[in-house]
Amino acid sequence: MQSLRTKKVNKIKILYKQYGLGVFNRLIKSALIRFGLIHETLLVFEKQLNYEDLDKRLKKIDVSNVKKITLKDFDTFSGLTQSRKELYKKRLDEGSYLVFGIFNNNKLVYYSWVSLKNIGLPFGFQNKIKLDGNQALLEDSFCDADFRGQGYHSKVNIVRQRAILDSGRTEAKVLVVKDNIPAIKTQLKSDFILTSKIVLKKIFKKEYIRTQKIKTNAKN
Repeated sequence: MQSLRTKKVNKIKILYKQYGLGVFNRLIKSALIRFGLIHETLLVFEKQLNYEDLDKRLKKIDVSNVKKITLKDFDTFSGLTQSRKELYKKRLDEGSYLVFGIFNNNKLVYYSWVSLKNIGLPFGFQNKIKLDGNQALLEDSFCDADFRGQGYHSKVNIVRQRAILDSGRTEAKVLVVKDNIPAIKTQLKSDFILTSKIVLKKIFKKEYIRTQKIKTNAKN
């Protein structure tokens, strides 16, 4: 069995892979959460969608293994907690979410969501931000550790954007934690534009949410 020290080192390695140099801020903020204190900044990226652009992208890749999935499909995803499955059931029951996945040998190995109504805030915040009628949010993408690095996210991302257009909406939004440097670079390479920040503060159970607009030519 792994020692406690080895587990901590492995956790830091995983966080570094996800956040890059931003991992040091993540470790500090994770420690503060234990005391009921949260101070996070979410960067909001937006992209105007059109069929011509997405159809060109879809012709260049094989998306035949990307499927719209149901709650039952999550039974085959490794490590899914009961609380998360209950959240997903609630989303699907609401009818304002779409979820797409990729299977390997009848096992779900990657999935990614689209919210058509609200921006659900992370870090346990109960409040939600309502989306405009022409907007949808790309959120909650998870990949089995054994299948990472195979381009699944880029592939499903295009399918999700096409689904947003098919739903009658023309703008995709993405939230990225400010410390997640690799994810920020990915959004910029995907033609998303940084448009605003959402500052989240929580002192025990008291929530504070502030949105700040950013000029499109401003640097983060």
